[in-house]
Amino acid sequence: MSDYRIYALLAPHLVNAGAQNSAWIGAYDGCDVLFARGHGTSLALVSSVPWGAKSTGFAGVSDAWTQLAATGEMNPTYARADDGNVALGGEIQFDEKTRTAVLALGFGTTPEEAAQTALASLAAGFDHAAKSYQALWQTWQDGLLKLDRKPQQKLNSYRVSTTVLASHCAFDPAGAAIASLSIPWGASKSDNDLGGYHLVWPRDLVETAGGFLAAGDAKIAGSILSFLREVQLPDGS
Repeated sequence: MSDYRIYALLAPHLVNAGAQNSAWIGAYDGCDVLFARGHGTSLALVSSVPWGAKSTGFAGVSDAWTQLAATGEMNPTYARADDGNVALGGEIQFDEKTRTAVLALGFGTTPEEAAQTALASLAAGFDHAAKSYQALWQTWQDGLLKLDRKPQQKLNSYRVSTTVLASHCAFDPAGAAIASLSIPWGASKSDNDLGGYHLVWPRDLVETAGGFLAAGDAKIAGSILSFLREVQLPDGS
């Protein structure tokens, strides 16, 4: 491991955009924490392995990725970046005895709440989080119609497809579903360019509702159509 240097890079978009975020290096309950905040929501990133060098900055100018690409080093004097398109970075201090690490990302209305959530998750361990996550998905999948292809292929396209549909749905407001998590040519799009598939489109809402209905989840399908009825304008937009 001594031949490698491993870094964690985080680009917070807490306002659903790159701009107007703030990030800083801090501590909570004796642990080093990478913090970010935007529009009343905070996040905290912690590691089971102590952080080495830590830095934050403005994306493309002074962020950790830019520093590493230019010099191979991070500048720890950059400890805070406010109100912009920011990014955080930290070196994970592996050694010959410590070869694995777990990162925990927590959210909250305050930085302290986010840090507490992240540290609690880290203390519970990865296996606990993974089993809980898998159980929730499995419970939902068990309620769908058994439309799996037989004989089973290595990749179950039906289960993958329904999971992808569900991952595009919002918890709040209920029934909102974006067309796609992807942003075509996202690396070249600014915050002012809101076009693309990572938005809620009436046409795609109807298609998504149809997918859930076909799979046997009338509840989600109904919530999508109820949301569409509430937000659609007379001209169809």
